[in-house]
Amino acid sequence: MKQKNIKTTFATIVGIVVGMLLGSYAVSLVFKKPSIDQELVKISNELNKSCPMMIDAVTRLDHTMALPDNTFQYNYTITDVDKETIDTLAIKELMTPQIVNYFKTSPQTQFFRTHKVSLNYYYQDETGIYVCAISIKPEQYAE
Repeated sequence: MKQKNIKTTFATIVGIVVGMLLGSYAVSLVFKKPSIDQELVKISNELNKSCPMMIDAVTRLDHTMALPDNTFQYNYTITDVDKETIDTLAIKELMTPQIVNYFKTSPQTQFFRTHKVSLNYYYQDETGIYVCAISIKPEQYAE
């Protein structure tokens, strides 16, 4: 009889421990915070609802993309010009400081600053030919 009680007690303890582990795992799944990459996907999906969108007289935001490793990409078309007439170095020299300043100071970019998101700006001409890309690392816009 004593051995039966020990087996019953042991089975009860094992059952409780397994139940607690399963319960803990279920709670962690329900209350798990989304990863930064998942949040970037949500941001991209929201922005893409407004795309394409003219940013200025010649720049159109076509869509955005959430890329792996905390990277967010903006895909632009420079309209009314073709690659042969575009000075890509001038675009990079003009745009890089403006982008960095925007990400340093804008309240809308706080999420990107907090989570150290890398930024890619991809430009193409109206025919879809690659013009240039600008990459901004978190160190460039850190507060």
